[in-house]
Amino acid sequence: MLNDKYIAFSYHEGHLPFSHNGKAADLYVSRQDYAGVIQAVSDLQKDIIAGQENFFALQTVDPPLPGVAETDVYKQGEPTGAYIPRWSAEQFGTLYAEAAALIINRYSKWNGRLKPEHLNAAALHHSVPYKEADNLIAELHETILLAEHIHHELDEGTKDCFFHTVLHPAKASAQVLEMYIRASRSKLYAAQGRASANKEAKLARQLFEENTALTEAYSQELASGKWNSIMDPLHNDCKYWSQTEERKMPETGSVKLTSDNAGLGVAVEGSELAWPRDPQLPALSFDNYTRESHYIDLFNRGTEPFTFCARADQPWIKLSQTTGTVQLEERLKVEMNWTEMPHGNSVSGSITLIDLLTSKAFTVMIKVFNPA
Repeated sequence: MLNDKYIAFSYHEGHLPFSHNGKAADLYVSRQDYAGVIQAVSDLQKDIIAGQENFFALQTVDPPLPGVAETDVYKQGEPTGAYIPRWSAEQFGTLYAEAAALIINRYSKWNGRLKPEHLNAAALHHSVPYKEADNLIAELHETILLAEHIHHELDEGTKDCFFHTVLHPAKASAQVLEMYIRASRSKLYAAQGRASANKEAKLARQLFEENTALTEAYSQELASGKWNSIMDPLHNDCKYWSQTEERKMPETGSVKLTSDNAGLGVAVEGSELAWPRDPQLPALSFDNYTRESHYIDLFNRGTEPFTFCARADQPWIKLSQTTGTVQLEERLKVEMNWTEMPHGNSVSGSITLIDLLTSKAFTVMIKVFNPA
């Protein structure tokens, strides 16, 4: 049991501080000490840094003190938020330090969620809820554009280092991530009857081929082939460690397109259901606390484009467009005009979508929580 006589959480004169003002004491332990003592020092080190945004480096000091042959010392490291920008500045110059650190942090985040070689085991980024896949794809593209711009601007003597530590891991990770998103989306769209399922499958195949080419560039072009074959092992669709079979694409979905199938299909944000395959779709829900927008996807089911019109039955329902032509798909943004919105816990409205090619129509219901 802890005794306040020996332990305090604020510093006073005469105390032995293990951690004070964000700095932690170095901990020394002899390798010849009892195993229990060594473990206790290791556990204490973990307790000291709990909740702090930094790390400890384990170093071997030989000899640390007179009469002591060899000692392990736990030394407080630099805060993680400061280390990567400083390292980037040392490697690529201060002009690109912040951007390089951003790229490194992002690809570390992507791969920390689930390693690329295991993305086949879980649907990590879904295309339906919370625009999750769309938001990630936008971040992937933004990050790679930034990395490629920096790589182009760097002098020749620094390009290989940047490619090795920043551009390649970011771009390879982004390609594999987006490939799995596109492949999964193609299967969802095929089930919904969307013509765009074939486009998503094609994009997945393109990303697979681009990733293969990037791996070859790493082997053959980086440092004149110094790291040849180091990236050859499988890094997607792995079933076990050190798998050596040929790389293969994740499974994709497709639809057979004809002019006879052309016409309006409808899907709403947050649901895998799609009309006309499914006779009813969930209502789009809005509330006055988040005031988020939502979307309706209008998609083609065949090869012939069609024209649509969209009509809201309430003046406080705002649509990004009320008419247009659909080749593959169009996304309508739906927002509420909260200044004109009547108060109520369940305010209702609707949006009617009309296919001018077939004269068929479908209505999406709107539910709004807008308490007084």
